[in-house]
Amino acid sequence: ADVDFSCQDLLERARMQMVQTSFELVSDLSNTKTYCRDLEDTNRQLEHQSTTDGLTNLKNRFALDQELKSLDEANTRGNARIYSLVMMDIDKFKGINDSFGHDFGDEVLRKVGRALEEAARSTDFVARYGGEEFMVILPNCSHEDAASVAERFRTAIGDRRIEVPDGSRFVTASAGVATSNEGELYEVIVKRADKALYQAKQNGRNRTVQWLDFNADPDGEDDSQ
Repeated sequence: ADVDFSCQDLLERARMQMVQTSFELVSDLSNTKTYCRDLEDTNRQLEHQSTTDGLTNLKNRFALDQELKSLDEANTRGNARIYSLVMMDIDKFKGINDSFGHDFGDEVLRKVGRALEEAARSTDFVARYGGEEFMVILPNCSHEDAASVAERFRTAIGDRRIEVPDGSRFVTASAGVATSNEGELYEVIVKRADKALYQAKQNGRNRTVQWLDFNADPDGEDDSQ
């Protein structure tokens, strides 16, 4: 009887130990899952921070360059897709900052960014290019359609009626547009859009110009822009 009791006792202890071990394994697994979720959340936050402009909450220059590089890679693999670029610049932004301060200038940037984002299609890639410049990638957008899309962006900014504090005028923007050709790298398209934007500025601002094989490079930047 003593032997039977000892065996029963050992079996019960073993069963209790197995139950305890099972609880510990479940707890460890739950903790591991929580850790993995936290790690995924942290990674998403870091990715968002690395690809998002802190002021406008649009995509930043790094994310824009990555997107353009992916278009080049598709081109290299023989999967080229036509796309257009719209480069936009807030007219006389330097004067806005100088006259009304950087806080107001930052608010103008935020409002212009929101106007572009709201006017864009779900497939468009809207980014802050730098300073007071923005760029929008228009996938599957032909030369014929690109200028009208850019006009929609420019009008959206004008419709915001962002008035400067002294009431002298509303904020406007100029746009330069260029469309890809098969085999061309994105740097070429960006340069063309930039040239078109320069022409828009030279032609009076608050307008859209499409790249039409301009021969001369701009000699320099106009600080009054």
